Amino acid sequence: MDVDAAIELQFEELKEQVRKMIVEPIGDLNQKLPWIDAVQRLGVSYHFEKEIEDELEKIYHDMKTNDVETDLYTTALRFRLLREHGYRVSCEAFNKFKDEEGNFKASLTSDVNHALKQTIRRGLPRVEARKFISIHNNALLQFAKIDFNLLQLLHRKELSEICRWWKDLDLDFTRATICKRQSGERVFLDCGSLL
Repeated sequence: MDVDAAIELQFEELKEQVRKMIVEPIGDLNQKLPWIDAVQRLGVSYHFEKEIEDELEKIYHDMKTNDVETDLYTTALRFRLLREHGYRVSCEAFNKFKDEEGNFKASLTSDVNHALKQTIRRGLPRVEARKFISIHNNALLQFAKIDFNLLQLLHRKELSEICRWWKDLDLDFTRATICKRQSGERVFLDCGSLL
């Protein structure tokens, strides 16, 4: 993979900046939730799995020991992130947002409906990341862009090697052309399922 040394250095520096922001001590641990969410949505969380897991564990234990008053967004974000990482979080956290009949309060209905229409799991993380790049932290945004470009370069190289391998097979039957055309699609689908 041909990567400029300056880009590689910038990538490593930005990676360290983002790592520091994840592990930086903060008074209210719930303030880390949007940051962790942004790192995940931008598709770069695989670089910081240990750090994210450690911070979520702190948030989980803090949640169990301190009854912190939060809004619906923070409660839902904490619920989703902790559940995604295997923590047992009760749905009862949402009871304070429900009326006597067990429905969400009328003032929250539009927010809930919007969240249900655009779920995170419906798309490929790298494609969804392009839609999410409205983040205001420059270091994270730059890191995500460089990471995106480096992975794209890696995928191109892999696809090129697969095409070269296919050409070197030198098969001489009619179905081979169909398989050859579909090899690129298969690589894309495999990459999408891994990310």
